[in-house]
Amino acid sequence: MSTSLYILDLDRCAFNSDRFTNDLIAILERTYSIDPQHFRSQLQQSSIGEIGPDFFACTEAATGQPANIINQLLAGTLEGTDYTYADTGLWVNQRSELGEPVMVVTVGRNDFQELKFRCAKSLQNLPKTIVRDNKGKVLREILAGERPDNLGLTIGQQYDIKVIDDNPRTFEELGPQDHITQFYLSRPGEKYAGLTVPAYVTTISSLKELS
Repeated sequence: MSTSLYILDLDRCAFNSDRFTNDLIAILERTYSIDPQHFRSQLQQSSIGEIGPDFFACTEAATGQPANIINQLLAGTLEGTDYTYADTGLWVNQRSELGEPVMVVTVGRNDFQELKFRCAKSLQNLPKTIVRDNKGKVLREILAGERPDNLGLTIGQQYDIKVIDDNPRTFEELGPQDHITQFYLSRPGEKYAGLTVPAYVTTISSLKELS
């Protein structure tokens, strides 16, 4: 019997991205007196597809400070804060107790996603990968041998893969696959909640439903 391997998305699945970003902007407003509304507008304009906004480019423009200084400020101010959802840590611990590995695969810019990981205590001991393309597309191309398997997966042999994501495009890009079970995590009130997903995808509203 194969072991389950969970591929867990970061933003809005394991990690409360909106609360995190709101707190970052509040820190910048207190420290540098930035206009939060204008800053949010600049973030939206800097966004590229699923990669998302160029947060540190926007902070440089708004504060005149280099990205590394801003990164140190934010990381230091938020040190010890955990922005993962209440069910994330419990679920990760359950998987560990059952010997079911979990890896976090997230789409985004390295510097911003790495800052999130520093504020995700529940995920500290998990393998993490940041990709620059739709996750479903990445997995599909690995399966087809069109992309190097830099996730270290043994598809359909050692593991039964379970993909958890909040963005329906992930499942549309991945398509139905043998040995992969797909879960649409539709957390109430989140950006992609309540959307339509393909019939081969199971909808859940909490990680607790996978316990």
